[in-house]
Amino acid sequence: MQPERLSSVRREFSPSTSSRRTTGLLLWLFFLSTAGPVLAQSTSIDYPYQRQSVVSGAQLPVRIRVTPPAGFSITEVRLTRNSGGGSTTAVIGTSTTPSSSTNTFSIPWSVSLAQSGAGGFLELATSATCTNGASTSVLTSTRLVTVIADNACNTGANVKSFYLQAGASTATTAGLGESSANPSGSFNKIINNGVLIGGSTVRPLPGDIIYVMNGIDAGSGPQSYTRTDATTGIDLFAMIRTGTPGCPITITNFSGTPKLKATSAINNAIFIPPGISYVNISGLEIEGLYTDAQLATTLPLALTQNGSCRDDGTLRAGTAPFNFNGSGITIDGRNGAGANPHHINITNNIIHNCSGGGVGAIEADYVTIEKNTIYNNAWYTVYGSSGISIFHPWNFDGNAGYRNYIRNNKCYGNRLYVKWNVGCKITDGNGIILDDFPNSQASSTIRYQEYTGKTLVANNLTRTMRLLN
Repeated sequence: MQPERLSSVRREFSPSTSSRRTTGLLLWLFFLSTAGPVLAQSTSIDYPYQRQSVVSGAQLPVRIRVTPPAGFSITEVRLTRNSGGGSTTAVIGTSTTPSSSTNTFSIPWSVSLAQSGAGGFLELATSATCTNGASTSVLTSTRLVTVIADNACNTGANVKSFYLQAGASTATTAGLGESSANPSGSFNKIINNGVLIGGSTVRPLPGDIIYVMNGIDAGSGPQSYTRTDATTGIDLFAMIRTGTPGCPITITNFSGTPKLKATSAINNAIFIPPGISYVNISGLEIEGLYTDAQLATTLPLALTQNGSCRDDGTLRAGTAPFNFNGSGITIDGRNGAGANPHHINITNNIIHNCSGGGVGAIEADYVTIEKNTIYNNAWYTVYGSSGISIFHPWNFDGNAGYRNYIRNNKCYGNRLYVKWNVGCKITDGNGIILDDFPNSQASSTIRYQEYTGKTLVANNLTRTMRLLN
């Protein structure tokens, strides 16, 4: 988790950094990715994401960010929905009180399939009324989402397969991404724009499979994926399509072990936000920005990065950069308001050299992390990250049995070389950590909601290696 960055990069999840247990505590590198910079005199819907699939019957917190004109104050933020044609516009709710100091407002929405139009599409629209006493300004923005039934599931012959290959075309043309012979080069185009099949635009639904392929040249080995076409601009893959009970969406390898390589500064390689559940991720390799061989030259820069600790215990100015704090797989339910991620399976992956954490879940439930090899992560972060982390777990239900599983993983070389920027000490850098299950820390958005399930940690091999004295 990154408290300072969250508060400085237009995000309402600004966990306090003043309270932290001194034993076994992890502040993990988690982020909630949002859609672009805030402009002067603007409003935007930060969540849900553009074209995100949402399940009928869910209760979602629609988060709206407002930047009023200079000298103006915000008097009301209104959220409406429109299923198409303008004839079925209805008010979802209003708010006059921001949920954070950054003029972010949260309005609850009860999702219903009956609200949507053809193909399940529904437009959310927000208007923010601002005044300076003498004049009024109204700022507007929209967001398109897809509503699916709570029992939606493609099975048998109806299961759709989508194909992604680094270096392939990213155009939106007929059939691109439909087959291994004609893969798409953009994860975002597959899940957001969709694939044109038989004259219709098809996007992944529960039960479908997204195959990640090796490089464009057969036999040449994995190629790198970049964040050029990422949904949010700061994650390689931002997963905005949800599965349903017993019918997950799967992201997996087509053959071999395709690599997701950070070739520029990223927030996360794979990001799973609130509202997204029943997702399986397997058979991938995730590699961070810096190799082992670059440690000696990279560490001096990381030690003096923005937001890091000086020798006297004070912090350097500025926001810690992504290149020294990017993570592997992040499951982030903060401020999910009951729409937190759950039933996420991370299996048989190789995750290494991420400047931040390897795999972690925050305010989520029913997370399985199994048979992964996770090594040499968290070297450069200022946020006290680790190899595997479950932090502030959330109760999806009242099942008192085992709900999270961390089994048969190999974790080694995960450690901190940079001091955590709260307290300015070397902390964490664990192989595996279970952190603050009572949700007692101020950073939790479900504070004091103690986790009631069990977590099984079994048959893991962990080891710390020191590559630089």
